[in-house]
Amino acid sequence: MKKMSFLFTTLLLCQITNAEIIQLKDHTSQVGVAKLKSNQVALFSKVYSPAEFKKDFGKYKKLDSLKFSQSKQPLLVIKSINVIKKPVGFFDSKQFARLDFMQALYPGLKVEKDSDSLFVMKDPVTNQKYVELYQYYDSDDMTDLPHEASLGAVASLKDKDTITLSSFMTLYREFKLPQERQLQSFSLSSFMSYTQDRTIVVSYYFFQSKAGALKPQALQKDLEDEILNQEKIIETYRDPHSL
Repeated sequence: MKKMSFLFTTLLLCQITNAEIIQLKDHTSQVGVAKLKSNQVALFSKVYSPAEFKKDFGKYKKLDSLKFSQSKQPLLVIKSINVIKKPVGFFDSKQFARLDFMQALYPGLKVEKDSDSLFVMKDPVTNQKYVELYQYYDSDDMTDLPHEASLGAVASLKDKDTITLSSFMTLYREFKLPQERQLQSFSLSSFMSYTQDRTIVVSYYFFQSKAGALKPQALQKDLEDEILNQEKIIETYRDPHSL
C-alpha cells in the first residue's frame, strides 16, 4: 500500500517537506492563490459511489475520462491546488519526457523510458514491473491527447476551473498496473504562470480498485499522509540539460 501511495502522491506535484494541507470544502472550492505559500497544498478528497459522483459533478462528469463512474465500484477523487517555485516554462512536454527527471520524481522505483509518452516503473530489487505510466499533453500550440474521452476531460477541466483557461500546458496521465494489483488511475494537471519564478498547479486524480480489492478509504488516508512527507523534489531539481 505504501509503495502504491508513494507512486501516486509523487504525481500530486506537491513534493513539500512539512507541507501544510488546506482542506477544501468540496470540489468546487477555490483558494486565494496570493495567500497560498509554496509549502501549502489546498486539497479536496472524497470517496464517491458512482451515483454520487454523477450527481455531484453534474455537467463536469466528463472529467472521468476512463468512465470509472459507470462501474459499480466506488471511486476516489482528489483535487489539489498548489504553487511551485519553478517558472511555468519548466513544465513542458520535453521536461516530462526526460528519463533523469522522471527518475528524480520516483526515487524509490527503477524508471525505464520506452518512449516520450511511456515510462515503465519497476521494483529496483526484483526488477518486477510495477506500473506503466502513459502521459500526454495539451497546450495552445499542440496536443497529443490519446482519445476523445481525454479531450473531453481537458475541456471539462477548463470549463470547471476557469483559472486553467490560461494554462501553459495540461498534463494527462494514465496509470496501467499489472492485473493482480487491482487498481486503475488517471490524472489531469494544469500549469499556469503565477509570477516569473512560480507556477500554479491545479490537479484532479481518479482512483478505482477492481471488484473492491482495495478500499478507497484506506488509499485516501495514505495519500493524504504521504503528501506531508514528500521531499521538495521538483523545487530542488536541477536540470542537467540547462547546466
